[in-house]
Amino acid sequence: MIYLNLLLIGIILVMYGWYWGGLTENRGTAVSAMIPGAILALWVGFSGAEASVLTGLAATGAVFGLLVGTGTWWNTAADRATGLFSLLFALVGTLVTAALVDAENGLTTLSLGTLLLTVAMAFVFISAGLTPKQKGFRAFVGWLVLIVGAVLVFLAFAPALGVVL
Repeated sequence: MIYLNLLLIGIILVMYGWYWGGLTENRGTAVSAMIPGAILALWVGFSGAEASVLTGLAATGAVFGLLVGTGTWWNTAADRATGLFSLLFALVGTLVTAALVDAENGLTTLSLGTLLLTVAMAFVFISAGLTPKQKGFRAFVGWLVLIVGAVLVFLAFAPALGVVL
């Protein structure tokens, strides 16, 4: 279940990066971001899992997926709200990464994924909250988020593929 969180958050980031990079503005992207967000929300709400840093990451990812999904549904960027929540997501990602980094083993697959997520969300905060009028930088950040989302999807499948990082 741990890697399912990483997979769903990666899908949300791929869909959001596709939209944020300026490649699409239709409602299909909104649904593609909202469905993984809703799955994460249902998992956090009904799984009965005890509270942990990964549950907090999943809850934050669920809210982010629903937030960006509703913003893209009505073709509004919701720059300020997205920027503010991206900052919160980056802070949660930082805390989760710090909790997951093992002093003996260093970065694991999961902590590397959360570190990449933190960097991507920090860039979204800068793009959405601080420089919302810079279309070129916004497109760059969209592609960065898309690539980070694809890497998270790969990292979620890495143990099943036998990849050791």
